[in-house]
Amino acid sequence: MQKAIIVCLSKQKDEIINLLQLNDYSFEPLLSNEQLYLIGDIEEYQINLLINIIKLYMSF
Repeated sequence: MQKAIIVCLSKQKDEIINLLQLNDYSFEPLLSNEQLYLIGDIEEYQINLLINIIKLYMSF
């Protein structure tokens, strides 16, 4: 298992959180910073999937 960190703009925070929840990722904010999230215990293929989900979201 690996961990990943997501950095997002504060205006995108809610959308990114919704994407994570829809795809069953567990995550938590880091150091009270609303733009930095730690996603815990994910496999490498899930990291690639998450990257693709975010890329797809950002293309809209």
